[in-house]
Amino acid sequence: MKPKTIYLDNAASTPLLPEVITEMTTVMKELYGNPSSIHQAGRAAKDYVEQARKSIAMMLHASIGEIFFTSGGSESNNMIISRAKSSLGVNHIVYSAVEHPSVVQAIQHADVKSTVVSVDNNGEVLYDELEDILVEHTQDTFLVSIMHANNEIGTLNDLDRLSNICQRHQAFFHCDTTQSIGQLPIHLNTVRIDFITASAHKFHGPKGIGFIYIRETNHIAPLLYGGGQERNMRAGTENIIGIAGMQMALKIAISQLAQNRMHLTTLRSTLKQKLQDRWPDLYFFGHQQEDKYLPKILNVGFPVSNKTDMLSFQLDMMGILASGGSACSSGVESRSSIIRLLDP
Repeated sequence: MKPKTIYLDNAASTPLLPEVITEMTTVMKELYGNPSSIHQAGRAAKDYVEQARKSIAMMLHASIGEIFFTSGGSESNNMIISRAKSSLGVNHIVYSAVEHPSVVQAIQHADVKSTVVSVDNNGEVLYDELEDILVEHTQDTFLVSIMHANNEIGTLNDLDRLSNICQRHQAFFHCDTTQSIGQLPIHLNTVRIDFITASAHKFHGPKGIGFIYIRETNHIAPLLYGGGQERNMRAGTENIIGIAGMQMALKIAISQLAQNRMHLTTLRSTLKQKLQDRWPDLYFFGHQQEDKYLPKILNVGFPVSNKTDMLSFQLDMMGILASGGSACSSGVESRSSIIRLLDP
């Protein structure tokens, strides 16, 4: 019998919901055809994929033709950034100092000018600095790439404010919403965002599946060639099983947004208070004002001592599974650049 564990690493990946497993199992058994085949089995598979696309589009208040399935957030981020120059005429990308490596490294290989916009002590982007950058280089065609919720500290950026700044300066706006999709309401018919990205395993769906939203007025070239799938936007046979799990997981998450947020906020507040009661000299990274953070993330800083060096390992030995740093680059924990930037 396995020892009981406490899983505290949901920002990295979430366990599958039972309903998601059931849906994926059903699809595995029944939809074995290739969606590109014209026979009955192929048409059934194709119909399922398109119904899932419609479901996700409706949940985000987007159009069906604006949702494209990918392998996840990293591929989606690379797709946008690598095609920004050739497809959109972008010659200048602005991104925040705390973006995900799939954004930062893609920009480093994009062959365009780039500028980093600073964040405050809580990790929130400096909006006035962003606007100053856009004003200073009015001759440039911009892509602004700023995440919604930070994956390590949970700080939220104001989507409406970012969208308004980008619109004022005719800049394309890409938002990595990998952490916030399924956690916060996102209505793409009321806030203008040109591109968003998502990964199913962040909201209790399977790994290896995600999507990219491309506003219908924008046209970019594919990242992958070799087939006509995804309306010629992504070659390769569709991951029907992954799509099945993703749409079911997102449906459940969206239907439970309010109660999940309340529940997670209570858990976060309780954990924070109990930690403070035990160790008064703790500090917390990221915003602590309720409407400024993603409640599923609490980033705790322990005073440096000979006991904290092996804290993650000791917790793991006790069955408490928590991250002690960023594992998004190589699978090996390290003290992240975000924490180094914000460390008091």
